[in-house]
Amino acid sequence: GISGAVEFTTTEQAKSQFDVNFFGTVNVNKAVLPVMHQQGSGHIVNISSVAATAHIPFQTFYSASKAAVSSYSYALANEVRPYGIYITAVELGDIRTGFTKSRQKNILGDKDYDGRISRSVSRMEHDEQKGMAPEDIGSFIADIVTKKKPSVLYVAGTQYKFLSLLCKILPFHIHSSFQNCRTKICKFKNQIQLAEHFLNLVWCQLLSHDIHHIGISQC
Repeated sequence: GISGAVEFTTTEQAKSQFDVNFFGTVNVNKAVLPVMHQQGSGHIVNISSVAATAHIPFQTFYSASKAAVSSYSYALANEVRPYGIYITAVELGDIRTGFTKSRQKNILGDKDYDGRISRSVSRMEHDEQKGMAPEDIGSFIADIVTKKKPSVLYVAGTQYKFLSLLCKILPFHIHSSFQNCRTKICKFKNQIQLAEHFLNLVWCQLLSHDIHHIGISQC
């Protein structure tokens, strides 16, 4: 993946991200669809990310490419379901893999963005190394593959299911404030504390109608 401010990311870098994450997925799907169509059955599992819904600052093109994978999977499912073919997108969160070391980091403009680029990427990499075990994700996906009637979308991990749901139903300015508070929230030891903190955040927003007050009092 690539990271950095959109303003300082070249078109070539952005296209490369989409070539791997989105068009790579499309090409693999197109390779197997004719066989599945002919046999009247099949199940394709595409790997997406919670970044498709919980959009990550300074990983904009990664988020956009994964959003494309999820949207593509929904649309494709509508096309091929009448022929016995299931399409599933699995949105993953932080996982302990070599993905972190292989990230192409671009910190150009960090000063212009008040150091937020480097801080955001550093926080992200810390979370990835503390993330879910690859073996658990493998088991999660294997379980999906064995389902007779799989859903189009699955989110791995309780906290990511919670985050994905909230980002879909709440206004942007609220879940954006949650993203900005992630550094402190991620230190909480369990999901109940995470839920309580976020619900408190939403409640204060409804009362004050002032996102800046929330940022000061809750984060």
